[in-house]
Amino acid sequence: MVDVFLYAADNISRNADGKIAEYGSHDELAGIPGGIYAKMFEAQAQYYK
Repeated sequence: MVDVFLYAADNISRNADGKIAEYGSHDELAGIPGGIYAKMFEAQAQYYK
């Protein structure tokens, strides 16, 4: 599976298998426990802590 993140205005769309899997603001998506966007963000953020 290929993870695709689309950034438009104030919302982010995470698509999988041709469908929107996650959609919302950064804060909303980063707050989803176990979410793909949250995992990606945490993996990147660890280097800035």
